[in-house]
Amino acid sequence: MKKTIILLATVLISTVALAQKSVKVAAHFNKGDYVIYEFETKAKNTDLGMDMFQKGEVKYEVTDVRKDGYTIICNTLKCDNVGGEQDNPLNDMGDLIAKSLVGKKIIYKTDSDGKIIKIDNFEELTKEIGNTVDEFINKIFEGSDENMPIDKNEFKKSILNDLSEEKLIESINSSSANHFKLYGKTLATGTMEDEVSSNDIKYKTTYVVTPLSDGSYSIKSSSVGNMSEDDMVNMVIAQVEKMMPDQVNMIKENIGMLKETGLLKVESNQQCTYEFLKNGWLKSGEKEFKINIMSNNSEGNVKWKIKESNIK
Repeated sequence: MKKTIILLATVLISTVALAQKSVKVAAHFNKGDYVIYEFETKAKNTDLGMDMFQKGEVKYEVTDVRKDGYTIICNTLKCDNVGGEQDNPLNDMGDLIAKSLVGKKIIYKTDSDGKIIKIDNFEELTKEIGNTVDEFINKIFEGSDENMPIDKNEFKKSILNDLSEEKLIESINSSSANHFKLYGKTLATGTMEDEVSSNDIKYKTTYVVTPLSDGSYSIKSSSVGNMSEDDMVNMVIAQVEKMMPDQVNMIKENIGMLKETGLLKVESNQQCTYEFLKNGWLKSGEKEFKINIMSNNSEGNVKWKIKESNIK
């Protein structure tokens, strides 16, 4: 009996020790390393009956290794719409994203952990981004009358403001479906943090970390929306200020009525899985999400995995 108790205690201590072991998500890349990921993205809005399904490949290549970080070229090799209903805004947006990405090289500068801190060729990309935005906006306003609630130029300005280098890097580093999301973080099972997504939704995120004997590890995260009514009010007003500045006062004056409708709430959750190799390269990952914002439902799934690489 005594031996059994000792054995159980040993197992318990080992389990707790493993659960509490933290990992530092950090890059240990070599110059010349390259990885090609294949990915697929599914998204749909169940209320509006719109969906999108894309598949493609992205190549990351390390072109420089410095004491303070890495230079990595990201090149989208292909991105195809393989499903989804035609002639809906979500699918149209997917087409434009695919067209704007394929063949374009983005040069990332990272810190020593692999976190993106600069886009070296951002000015060069700005013109191409602007052309894509123009095409997207023209498609939205095509055939519309003059009574549209939003001004075309203000709409374009708000989009371009969100595509500044600073905001683009912030979006990349906060996106759960991005390869570089976790670099620089030290995490353990039970670690919790407050996050803000690229679309300004606040989350409370909890992590589960599983280190493996060969030095690789997996990280799972579970995020739940953490938005109060006041947060929603601020978000709505901020969006209106960006896209319809002349409507801001009216929205502020009638915010009480909007609160009474019960629509000022968001319910959202997302689960992510990341599998890292011991050298810091991401082997595979997946994200599933659901979001109900002001009674509008969306959900989706993103998957990626290594198709080809020269890493050892």
